Amino acid sequence: LERIFGEDNVTIDFRLRTDAPGISGEIFRLHGSIQATVRSNGVVEVKLWKADGSIVCVTSGTKIINDGKFHTVTMDLDNGKLALFVDGVKTQEAAFTGTIIDPGNFDLTFGSGWAGKNLAGDLDTFEIKVVNETADHSVVSTTAVGTTAAALTVTAVPVVAPAVATVVASVPAEPERETLL
Repeated sequence: LERIFGEDNVTIDFRLRTDAPGISGEIFRLHGSIQATVRSNGVVEVKLWKADGSIVCVTSGTKIINDGKFHTVTMDLDNGKLALFVDGVKTQEAAFTGTIIDPGNFDLTFGSGWAGKNLAGDLDTFEIKVVNETADHSVVSTTAVGTTAAALTVTAVPVVAPAVATVVASVPAEPERETLL
């Protein structure tokens, strides 16, 4: 996951269903860099730590995701903006100048690795994608697509990078993002 640090063009997509209506807790975190939580009011909140140490937070606003149904959530960091989408609808956008901070020796964990409250539910898709531009502005693009079933009651899950193929092409109007996880 070290490829996301220092980046300003990252997308995280996941599909989530809570075990029962009204459940809250932490979905995942990369301590000191990214954290996703479902609040007690059902709103999903995503926080990103910037390289300068400040935090930018976006939420699902009035869109509730702890209703026991599957919801697709997308955090998109692109062109100085951090946006959150729920079920394909943008719920909030905030300025995010700079890049994502490298927190040091922390792993991606599902649930709370800090004795906090884990979100009880099903996470059946989870992807992290980046756009990797070279100095000549060509895009190095890789693809690895898949779904994973994981229970969110686990406090730590080791993450293994998928096998990927690399292709170099000229910059398209909207570059594809490389799937890291």
